[in-house]
Amino acid sequence: MGTKYNHSPDTFEIGNEYQEFVALKWPEVYPFGFEGIMELNFFETKHEQFNIGETEEGVEVKKDQIFRTSKRLYIETAEKANIENKEYVPSGIYRTDNSIYYLIGDETQWWIFSKDDLQEIDRKSQSYPDLFQWVLRPLKPKDSSMGFCINIKEAHIYCMSYMPLM
Repeated sequence: MGTKYNHSPDTFEIGNEYQEFVALKWPEVYPFGFEGIMELNFFETKHEQFNIGETEEGVEVKKDQIFRTSKRLYIETAEKANIENKEYVPSGIYRTDNSIYYLIGDETQWWIFSKDDLQEIDRKSQSYPDLFQWVLRPLKPKDSSMGFCINIKEAHIYCMSYMPLM
C-alpha cells in the first residue's frame, strides 16, 4: 500500500513547477551534461517517485523558498507523511531510492550535492559540532520535516556544482 502525503496542494504544485523548471533548464545549463546526465526524466506517479526515485537519472530536486533571506540551504533528513503521525521517516538525503545527487535552489540559482557528502556532513556535524559550526540544526523540527541548514558560503565549497541562473 502506498504512502499518502498530507501536504497542502500548494507544496506539491510548487515542487512540480520547480521540477519542470529544472528539467527545461538542465540542457541549457549543462549543454555537455553533468556527470553524464544530459537531461532529467522525472517519474510521473507518486508510486514511482516513492518506490524508485524522483528522476530516472538519480537526481532529487528540492525548491528552497527562503534561502535568499536566510542565507542557508535546508537539507531534509526525515519527514512525516501525515502531520498526525508521531514518528518521522527517513527522507531527503536518507531516502532509500535511486538518488545519487541532491539539487536544491530556486529559479535564480541552484546547487548540486552528492547525497553521500550531505549524509557525511550530517553525521560529522553531530559528532563534531565544534568543527561544523556552519551547520545549523533547528531547535525544533518543522511540523512535517526534520533536517539541517548549511550556510551558503559553505554550500559553495561542498557542492559538486553551483549554477547562478540569472
